[in-house]
Amino acid sequence: AEGRSGLPGLARSVVATLDALGVERAALLGHSLGGAVALTIAAHHPQRCERLILCGAALFPFPPSLLQRLPALPGLGRLLREHHGPSRRMLRRLFEQHLFRDPALVSAELLDYYWERLSRAGGAAALHACLRTLTHLDPRNPDFARVVAPTLLVWGDEDRAVPLSRGRRLLAALPRGRAR
Repeated sequence: AEGRSGLPGLARSVVATLDALGVERAALLGHSLGGAVALTIAAHHPQRCERLILCGAALFPFPPSLLQRLPALPGLGRLLREHHGPSRRMLRRLFEQHLFRDPALVSAELLDYYWERLSRAGGAAALHACLRTLTHLDPRNPDFARVVAPTLLVWGDEDRAVPLSRGRRLLAALPRGRAR
């Protein structure tokens, strides 16, 4: 449901968690989709964000591979999610071809960790919601200009999922951004 997913819904969930913990102001750090969520919080709840650290933040749309798009397609995605979910083989391929520079780093333990989470009740649906969010990012996101917190960008120069060119683009869009 869009109320719980999508950047606004995910940001509301994090703010509600901060409220439940009694945290009024925090330094926010986000990686990949978490970076997009942290930026959304910083833009819409500036009083809650002391500073912002974005690591390989997924904030611009990019043409995902067919393997990444399949679960995000409305009809086929639902079928995969409800009846099959991603296969362990598909997960390994995604890691080896799109996320890890060195495929040897995709160990059995790493796959077990992610597979166990995907196999939980709601795991495949959560993956589907995340992929839909990532494939529907707004390239002219007005939130970039709203961020007033000092912002540090941390990026790998060989990031395969969110290339450094995206980090440079984000740096140019943030009023108080700096890079490392």
